[in-house]
Amino acid sequence: SEMTVRFSDGTLGGQLSAGRATASAPAGVSISIATNGAVASSTGEKASALVVDLTCGNTRVAAARSDARVTAAGKVEVVAAGREVSVGEQAAGAGRCARMTTASQTTGMSAAALTTLILAGVGGAVAGVIAASQADNVTPSSIVVSGFRP
Repeated sequence: SEMTVRFSDGTLGGQLSAGRATASAPAGVSISIATNGAVASSTGEKASALVVDLTCGNTRVAAARSDARVTAAGKVEVVAAGREVSVGEQAAGAGRCARMTTASQTTGMSAAALTTLILAGVGGAVAGVIAASQADNVTPSSIVVSGFRP
């Protein structure tokens, strides 16, 4: 990532030229991160966190803890907390991008992995039942605790 960071009274921000930046600020401090095509900002009324990503030729902004605004091409979009928005050349999803996925985009276990896990659990339960039902021919007199005699 490449970013020029700026701090001023009550504002955290800068110019993001490439890559990805995450900014987090407490209540009373606003965030303003500019890219070549957009400006992502939060008002500072509440604690906020913004992730701004330029990896694929567009600007993607994800907001956490509070709402944010993205201004691009004369339009202002509100990004609700927990949501994200993309603006720019590939905002409509054209082309394939190797951008890192966010946690909300992960899919979970594959069907084969889930099946293997279930079969292992069932097999373990069956083995446990079999082992518990087997009779032990051990009498108290045949149990040797230790062969050591002083």
